[in-house]
Amino acid sequence: MSTTETSEFKPRLGALDATMIVAGSMIGSGIFIVSADITRNVGSAGWLVVAWLLTGFMTITAALSYGELSAMYPKAGGQYVYLQKAYNPLVGFLYGWSFFSVIQTATIAAVAVAFSKFTAYLIPSVGESNIIADLGFIKISAAQALAICLIIFLTYTNTRGVKEGKIIQNTFTFTKLISLFGLVLVGFLFTKHSYWNENWMNAFSAQTNVVTTAVDGVVTNSWLPVGGTALIGLMSAAMVGSIFSSDSWNTVTFIAGEIKNPQRNIGLSLFLGTSIVTLIYISTNLMYLHVLPLNEIAFAENDRVAIAAANKVMGNIGTIVIAVMIMISTFGCNNGLILTGSRVYYTMAKDGLFFKKTGELNKNEVPAYGLWIQAFVASILCLSGKYGDLLTMVSFVGVLFYILTIIGIFILRKKEPNLPRPYKAVISMRGTVLGNYGDKRDFISTMPEETIVLLHAGRRDPYIPIIKTDQSLNTLKKLGANAVKVQYETGHGITRNELMDLKKLMVDTKAVWVDFPGLSGFSVEAANLSRKELNGLRKKCTAQKFDRKTRAVVESLDEEKFVTEFSRATIKNWKGFKYKYLEDFVLVNLSAVDPEAQLPYSQDNAKLLVTNSSEFDTWVNDTVFDLENFRSGAAGGNVGTTGKVAQES
Repeated sequence: MSTTETSEFKPRLGALDATMIVAGSMIGSGIFIVSADITRNVGSAGWLVVAWLLTGFMTITAALSYGELSAMYPKAGGQYVYLQKAYNPLVGFLYGWSFFSVIQTATIAAVAVAFSKFTAYLIPSVGESNIIADLGFIKISAAQALAICLIIFLTYTNTRGVKEGKIIQNTFTFTKLISLFGLVLVGFLFTKHSYWNENWMNAFSAQTNVVTTAVDGVVTNSWLPVGGTALIGLMSAAMVGSIFSSDSWNTVTFIAGEIKNPQRNIGLSLFLGTSIVTLIYISTNLMYLHVLPLNEIAFAENDRVAIAAANKVMGNIGTIVIAVMIMISTFGCNNGLILTGSRVYYTMAKDGLFFKKTGELNKNEVPAYGLWIQAFVASILCLSGKYGDLLTMVSFVGVLFYILTIIGIFILRKKEPNLPRPYKAVISMRGTVLGNYGDKRDFISTMPEETIVLLHAGRRDPYIPIIKTDQSLNTLKKLGANAVKVQYETGHGITRNELMDLKKLMVDTKAVWVDFPGLSGFSVEAANLSRKELNGLRKKCTAQKFDRKTRAVVESLDEEKFVTEFSRATIKNWKGFKYKYLEDFVLVNLSAVDPEAQLPYSQDNAKLLVTNSSEFDTWVNDTVFDLENFRSGAAGGNVGTTGKVAQES
């Protein structure tokens, strides 16, 4: 298996792709099945809907929280990285191995088993009763074999590159979203008899189903009214299924390194994806309550509530329709899980906490080894666990680490207060604009002298006063503020305060031609580099390794890589660079070239010059960090010691 030289992911997924991963990974088989178990636990329409509403609220809230974390650490690994940063490498280690051995692999196995169970409706020979191999200690059914084949097929597809995985994910997610919305509409519009009023007559009179076996072996079902603490316990038990059905929304954070503009798009996709799925889930359950009596929801054959509902509306063809829908749903769901999961093992391997080979990318720039080892464990779980057992296992462990991660948000706010947070789990009132003053840039520039500007620094006392001057905006930009509060006199004895988004005031990074001092005709097209961009370059060139002696993660800067990225970001072009000028920078032998000829610009030439010439490196640093060069534009004139902005020809 060949690997890339850099072992780095490339961003190939947009906001839509990310949203499809969130929604597609969430919607599997649960919505078609688990409402039966919930109803048996709580025994009323109201509490059934409450269970799904609570699950939806918890899911969206958690997703918004993860949006803050994903913006802080926009790289592969997701929840593993968040836990490691918030707590310590040990917690990250425990999560990573729990993720590998239970959370992700058991979910993949459960969804694959569900796929095979519903395929058996159309092809009975692949059912659970058809034993194709008896090894003594274990019997392998056709359903289990089909589940394993599905896992292997999707794993192979995803080893061919993220593009192939994206196509499958988007196609199947769109299909199942449209199918589910269609099922809801058909149920509400075309059912012959509505049970809505009947089911909602005693909507919040909770009762639980009790199974008893008489002495003669006769099994009976009866309903027992419940309330108080007993109801809380039953709701907790009931929501195991709904939580599992709403799980895996966080998979998009695992693939952050392959998402374009991850600071924005991951948080956005988490909110959109979880909101869409929550709406579908609640709508589907309302449809169930419209089409079926409560008793038929609770005791649907093999818990297949969706099939029971479809049969009421469409007759026998409903069974086939739902079976196909679940096959599509579980197929797309498993693709999203398989696609994203291996990125966690990749990041763990980079930290020295997982098998070394999983930290390598194949020629298609995906962690193929991680994909295959994940497939192996998931296949073993297909043979060892039933759907319900897998569901319970995943829900317990998954929720535990979700709680730890959300607590970690508040820990990181104290540990890393200055990290960028485009999304926040708790919305601050500082984002409110207390007035309308038209164009904010003009407003800043026309403020009277000595205006007090309060810089938002994210500290306990979040506003630091700065006196406004002609360079006030420049000062704010240098300090890296996210928002400012401006206080000024209106002329009527009234002091106004306005919270303003500094992003609206900032301009894009620009490149200008600057003359190199002392070398006639030689000018460089240099690009301004902000503190944020510089930090981004450093992070990109920083590797993390786990020190087994100190039991800590050690960061080290790859100097050569940093020089490459720095020169690429700051030196865009040059002109008039004669070969003889090289003698001013480095030791060279010019006997084979015309000294008056010009050395062409290339990224390699720029890198070599920055690397080997302290004089040129110093000049580049002075130039790109001096905002006066870029404020002057192409107007010309002296700009201090760094040189002079050249006139465009």
